[in-house]
Amino acid sequence: MPWRAQFHPRNSPSLNARAGGLRHDGESLGPCERGNAELSELEISLKDFFAKHWDVRRTTRKLHEDLRVHVLEQMTEIEGLRQNAENSHKAIKHLETLLNKETAKHSSFNDLSAKVQVLEAENESLKAFMSESSEKENQARKELSALAVTGGTSEKLKKSQHSNFLGG
Repeated sequence: MPWRAQFHPRNSPSLNARAGGLRHDGESLGPCERGNAELSELEISLKDFFAKHWDVRRTTRKLHEDLRVHVLEQMTEIEGLRQNAENSHKAIKHLETLLNKETAKHSSFNDLSAKVQVLEAENESLKAFMSESSEKENQARKELSALAVTGGTSEKLKKSQHSNFLGG
């Protein structure tokens, strides 16, 4: 029975607050009336305690629900950020692929550019050779014409034309 001893109305400070167990009219209370009054005060104290306890539980439940909603919102936001990071990573990979393709095109353009330069140089060389050949041919014709005018024989003319054609 330690529980009863611990919570006995006489051990309760709030119940012993009444001065000497007096009634409101100033007369002394008997043991039965004093016990009923203490029980009544204990009942009131318990009702107050449980009313406050109920408010605390209700507030705790409300805080718990608010916290749960906040955590769900944070989880949704984190998922959105994770998805954005994943999409950004995919976009970066795609851009790197495009960059590599463009770089490969530029290297083939550089190769083609070098080949074009070589072909242009060969073209210039051929033009110079053609110009030289044309000058030599014109020079040879002038010489032949001069020989023909000066009275050179037709045999010399044929020999000259034949040697220019073969050698020159």
